[in-house]
Amino acid sequence: KGWFQSMPRKATFSEKQLAEFRANLEQMRKEIQQSIQARLASKRDLEIKDIGDSFDSASEGREQEFGYLMNTRDREKMMKIADALRRLDAGEYGICEECGEPIGVKRLRAMPFATLCLRCQEEEEEMTALQRERQLEEDEQQYFELAESELGEGGMDDDFEE
Repeated sequence: KGWFQSMPRKATFSEKQLAEFRANLEQMRKEIQQSIQARLASKRDLEIKDIGDSFDSASEGREQEFGYLMNTRDREKMMKIADALRRLDAGEYGICEECGEPIGVKRLRAMPFATLCLRCQEEEEEMTALQRERQLEEDEQQYFELAESELGEGGMDDDFEE
């Protein structure tokens, strides 16, 4: 990832702070596991219940789709939490993967599985926004090129002959 990886660095957290970070990560993991278990129990209850009219069926489909999206998000979050716990065990926790500088305590309290310092996170978000903007411009250009080619091939102009 970052240039610093050849230079091992350590964040300087107290044992109390490290214990706090670990407790936060483990609490997050526990809450996600409980949420997943609750959704699974709810799904089992839905499967047992008779399916009603088409409105019930459509509502159930939306709930299943939402459950799938939540499970995907939860899986990603669980992976981030597991990785953060691994970094804690390895003494690598709290170091930005991009620049190698320590991640701020406030940031880690707010997002204990953060892998980037605030500056690098903002730069990454800015790059992502620029990439998204470029993609939208490319899509728009392709749309207009397609529209022009359709109009030139006897498209909408033919409908408005005088």
